[in-house]
Amino acid sequence: MPPIAWQLLHAEYRVALVMVFVAGISDGLDGWLARWGNWRSRFGAALDAFADKLLLVVTFSCLWWQDLLPLWLVAVVVARDVYLIVGGLVYNHWFERIDAVEPSRLSKWNTALQIGLAVFTLVGAAWPEFMSAQALFLLNRLVLLTTVITFADYAWTWSLKARDVGIKR
Repeated sequence: MPPIAWQLLHAEYRVALVMVFVAGISDGLDGWLARWGNWRSRFGAALDAFADKLLLVVTFSCLWWQDLLPLWLVAVVVARDVYLIVGGLVYNHWFERIDAVEPSRLSKWNTALQIGLAVFTLVGAAWPEFMSAQALFLLNRLVLLTTVITFADYAWTWSLKARDVGIKR
């Protein structure tokens, strides 16, 4: 993470793009190996999800700092992720232990769109002639829409679960 942030903050977008690509490939390989070898653990799954979110938050924050993403979008993405982490901790403490949370299909799409936005924004910064401002505008709005919808979906779903389970005694 720090080397990617360093490259982004120093406007080395091509190097940052390669580093993000390598991070994505290594994350995919790590997940595949964990499933293939049955080398999974609750801690490993949580750490992997946290690392993925941290990479996106750091990347989005650096892209905002470089005036490549709007603050309002970064704020919504970060707020949703903070909500998910804090909400999970509160649910674990007050209601019941969460063994594993399978992200919804829409949440997976949201993550894919966020990664796509980061990559396309980096491509646009590195090679402006290859990226349409209109395409980035639409992708920003699509990420905003799916982020807000998944935020509401998680809030609704986990609120209902909490109501059904009740507070621990």
